[in-house]
Amino acid sequence: MPGAPVAGAGPGESETVSGEEMAAEAWADEFEHLLEMEEQNYHPPGEIFTGHVVGPADKFLVVDMGGKLEGVVPIEQVTGADGALLFKVGDAIEVMMDRGDSHLPGFVLLSHERVAKIRVWDTLEQAFRDNLPVSGRVLQRVKGGLEVDVGTKAFMPSSQLD
Repeated sequence: MPGAPVAGAGPGESETVSGEEMAAEAWADEFEHLLEMEEQNYHPPGEIFTGHVVGPADKFLVVDMGGKLEGVVPIEQVTGADGALLFKVGDAIEVMMDRGDSHLPGFVLLSHERVAKIRVWDTLEQAFRDNLPVSGRVLQRVKGGLEVDVGTKAFMPSSQLD
């Protein structure tokens, strides 16, 4: 079967490429293109990224991670005290890859709770650097002070009470 002439063949040279070689090269180009697209949508563990809520499913909230990837957030991480979902379909949600198995084939386990905790610590660190007061809610009295909720549990010495 005659092949196509190869570009760059010198005068009198008769290099040709078979149909199989052309198909293999086209497949390799397509594979490389798909890998590049996948790398753009890859989120390494620990990286915070924004996804979009697809909807609730069983005990999870399904999140579009971009490209053709979907992940799930355990439903208890995205419900209020009254049990209502905090997000609706189409809402943006900050998540990160989580360790563990989603128990749903084809889905990646995500965490919204870990992102929220990181954001709380960022806020507390900024308040510390700027020497700003932090508001909190007293949870209970403990030896030597109070346990206070400032987005995370904290100890407030009794010497700091006003």
